[in-house]
Amino acid sequence: FLYSNTTVRGWANFTTKSAITGNIIDLREISGVPSILEDTLPDVSSGSIILLKRGALYTIATSISLDRSVTIMSGTDLLVPDKARILMTNNFNFLDGATIDSLVFNDVHLYSDNYASRYIFNTTKNATVGSIKFLNSRVEIFRGVLRLQSATATVGNFSIDKCIVDSIAGYGVVTVGTASCKVNNISFTNSTFYKIEKLISSSQNSNSVIIENCTLNEVPTGGSYYVDYNTLNITSPLVIKNCIMGIGKSNAGNRVVRPYRVGSSSSLDVSGVYGTSDRAITGNEFPSIVLYTRSSTELWKDPYNGDFTIIDNLFPGKNSAGDPRWKP
Repeated sequence: FLYSNTTVRGWANFTTKSAITGNIIDLREISGVPSILEDTLPDVSSGSIILLKRGALYTIATSISLDRSVTIMSGTDLLVPDKARILMTNNFNFLDGATIDSLVFNDVHLYSDNYASRYIFNTTKNATVGSIKFLNSRVEIFRGVLRLQSATATVGNFSIDKCIVDSIAGYGVVTVGTASCKVNNISFTNSTFYKIEKLISSSQNSNSVIIENCTLNEVPTGGSYYVDYNTLNITSPLVIKNCIMGIGKSNAGNRVVRPYRVGSSSSLDVSGVYGTSDRAITGNEFPSIVLYTRSSTELWKDPYNGDFTIIDNLFPGKNSAGDPRWKP
């Protein structure tokens, strides 16, 4: 309540966040041991929530074969806004034959030291995974985020929400590299993707692909597709809504990108999508895309350095399209 002497002038209501419940493994009081996350993961029970200290550094230096559900997230700290950082110089795999309900990365910063050989997931084992989720996180400097390389692995749902993903090389955000593997449903929402050579590529069909309220720039590299299923089908319509697509990533100077390649039985549901004037395409364009008359550098504040704040007040999608964090 706000008072002037004894007179009430106004008030505002506040509610605390809901408590985190479940099997919580709190690592925030352990400092100076970057390997503590790597050391802890093999020992937690399925369904555990691992809390990391905000602003602290954790390392994944050896390959870890996951066989249980786990959530990795930054704990609350009102004095430290930075996310916990996870430096990955090796990757996650699945334990052969594993059945995993969910793998969640929430409010963390995952990155590596090079684009040539680093992944978050590079899988070579048989497994069934219900869902892999990236929430409110930063993901950067990887050869690939999810690469199903070999064996027989099925991921039910792969989702990215409220994230910034940048600097991803040739295996892109999702690559299903063999027909024996599959991701049933892919969802990218309320997120920013930039400096990414490939977005989605699959050697097996999917039930659904949704890209909604996203900002994309320097995606994909010249000559590559945003969504590439070759002749395979996506069962539900390929949904792209309320997105902004900027210039392609340079491939030896080539920035001409290919929108999509899907089987003849696939359909598209595209609405509220804008392309900047410096975005050049070849092949099938997304239906109903609105081609805007200004370039990526005229639309956004500093796109090459990851600032996609909309500075063009004439842009008709300024209040409806793209990652909501950048709206004026």
